[in-house]
Amino acid sequence: MVSPSIRFKMTIALLLMALIPIGTLGTVNFFKTTDIFTKSIQSFLFDIAKSKEAVLENYIITTESAAQAMAETDIFQKYVSYPERKYLNPEELHSRESTRIQVENILYSFQETHWGQYHHVFLINRFNEIVVSPNHGSEVKGSPSSHLGEDTSENVWVAQSLINGVTTVSGFSSWVESDHNHQMLFFPVKDSTGNPRAVIGFELQIPYEQKLLTENLKLGDSGKAFLTTLEGKPIVYKDMKSQIPLKTEGIIEAQKKGFSSGLRLNSEGVEVVDLYLKNEKYPWILVAEIEAKEAFHNLKKAQKSMVLLALVTLVAVIVFAVLLSSLIVTPIKRLTQQIEQVSLGDLDVQIDGMQRKDEIGKLVRAFNRTRISLKKMMQRKE
Repeated sequence: MVSPSIRFKMTIALLLMALIPIGTLGTVNFFKTTDIFTKSIQSFLFDIAKSKEAVLENYIITTESAAQAMAETDIFQKYVSYPERKYLNPEELHSRESTRIQVENILYSFQETHWGQYHHVFLINRFNEIVVSPNHGSEVKGSPSSHLGEDTSENVWVAQSLINGVTTVSGFSSWVESDHNHQMLFFPVKDSTGNPRAVIGFELQIPYEQKLLTENLKLGDSGKAFLTTLEGKPIVYKDMKSQIPLKTEGIIEAQKKGFSSGLRLNSEGVEVVDLYLKNEKYPWILVAEIEAKEAFHNLKKAQKSMVLLALVTLVAVIVFAVLLSSLIVTPIKRLTQQIEQVSLGDLDVQIDGMQRKDEIGKLVRAFNRTRISLKKMMQRKE
């Protein structure tokens, strides 16, 4: 078996000395950069999610403020102060009906002015009957497209508002109409003693909430944001019952802990950087995500450049190692050949490299002195 040459050994040693630290540093930087970049995207998603959450909350808070302004008007207060028995004298009936029409006009004016942000706005008495519900359009009287006369006794959010005198915000399928769903806000109308006597109901518009959530999203081409119920069903305007709850790692963790974010697969099996944020007050989970392919596009370009630079460095190190080993091995190899000539009796061989100032030069000169000594010794014997 042929033993590796000194040149080969020196080349390998030099390569290892150069490549081990370069490879270690490159690998550490590769994964560290990926981790830092992932965290920066997660932070960006969190900022977007919190800002969108604030916009949605403001929509509800604004609605509640409008309801409060209505409830505190003299007209609403007068209407809820009337006896709720069916049999009133003609004067009371006329007065109550006149007041009801004024309440209806207030609701109609708000409803038509903000149509698109809301659908119907109506009033529920303390017996869970919708007693005032303007139609959408030019007619203010009840019609099939309003909710006049409907019974809400099965609606738990209406019950909570009537019994506890608090504002309630329902789930997204609590008010299902013929072909669409609504989230609802119910605001209690209290009498002068503070007792709830009626509830104003607002049909919050899911398409409008989705618009608030997605406009000016700035999440690139693949980024998206959407809401799910607390059970994980994506919220849609129509046919919500057909929606299948998400079973992603993020939704499960958010349901338990209120928050989740990571680099993982979404419900469609696509790798994304995602964020799930469960609202502390209202019944939804906000989801924001961007495909990893797009999110890491610039990072991948930088990493490719790093790999290319590492390859260039590798080639440079190999060339340097070969040249350096040649500078050391070539004169030693030449000296070895000259030593072999001397060992064969050629004491007149010309020794090269004596002018060198380094250790190889010292070795050459020392050998040359030995050659001269041997030559003199042989001359004396002759």
